Amino acid sequence: LDLTGVGHNGAQLELSVLDVDGRLVIQRTIEGVDSYELEVSGLAANVYQVRVSQGDRVYQTRFVKVD
Repeated sequence: LDLTGVGHNGAQLELSVLDVDGRLVIQRTIEGVDSYELEVSGLAANVYQVRVSQGDRVYQTRFVKVD
């Protein structure tokens, strides 16, 4: 994930991945970095939403996992 501009000054970020039904499948706390490699090999083929939050800021994107 490209997190450029999301985490400032090494702040902690909360990363959540939800499946198409809104179920939380991954949750991580990461330090404010410019990129993060998210391991998704254990996830089923599906559409997922990624949320990265820092305080009251929330950034969202989606990805499609295919087999």
